[in-house]
Amino acid sequence: MKKLIYCFILLTVISCHDRSEVTPDLSILAKQQAPFGTEIVPVKLHKIVSDTQTIGEFIYTDGFLSEHKKYLKFFGYQAQWAATFFRRSDSYLVSHDKFQAAYSPEGRSVGEMKARSTMNYVSPATDSTREVVEKLISEPGTINRKYLFNKKGFIVKEDFTQSNASAYNYATTYIRNAQNNNVLSSTYTPLNSAEANITVYEYDNHPNPFFHLGIDWNGENSVNSFSPNNITKKTIRFENGESRVTTYEYEYLPNGYPGKIDIKEVGSVNTTPYILKFVYY
Repeated sequence: MKKLIYCFILLTVISCHDRSEVTPDLSILAKQQAPFGTEIVPVKLHKIVSDTQTIGEFIYTDGFLSEHKKYLKFFGYQAQWAATFFRRSDSYLVSHDKFQAAYSPEGRSVGEMKARSTMNYVSPATDSTREVVEKLISEPGTINRKYLFNKKGFIVKEDFTQSNASAYNYATTYIRNAQNNNVLSSTYTPLNSAEANITVYEYDNHPNPFFHLGIDWNGENSVNSFSPNNITKKTIRFENGESRVTTYEYEYLPNGYPGKIDIKEVGSVNTTPYILKFVYY
């Protein structure tokens, strides 16, 4: 009987110990970078403007991004063609749904917006790994993204896999500096597992308006929203020895946030700068 009681106590201790190891630390989860954490947006970006036309709009609920709208630039009037809706529970992002419409530049017409994809944020099992599963409405299979975080709440690795297109899978590792900006990323794919595409980033010391949104000016979860400061130069070094350089020049507002960005690809055949203006609430 004493032996059985001892075994029961031992199993209980082990079981409790195991649970403590996998139970996520809520304080760490809360401070993870957007869109995963619970920090509200301190300075709210309203619109993205290109050549006097609105191409993107951000809408907020209770301090969090709740909707992103896309508009067509080539229309003489404002025509919305896409939207993303963000749903939260207890301040944590649960899912976002994308809608998109077909359009005809020649006919100057926009169709009805229809569901394009749903991205579900899996309930965290740990405070260092978050999984996101995307289902495209019109295509088979799913897209899986796994993000790994450091204890400060910043993404240090991303694994991307497609259930029906494994050739396009990749894994990207991010190296951050003392300001928590991503200064180098290396991307591996099944086709170049021995070598990787390396990207080096340089930054200003001004706040990045997209960092607290978790998406960039196109409404995508890209590296442009990964760091607290704004990228000023991006150099991609390909495994074949070639490189591509993109520069970002900003005009800043009195509060330190960028009001305008001039994007250029150095050495590109198309040297026309891509200029965007940021309008805040």
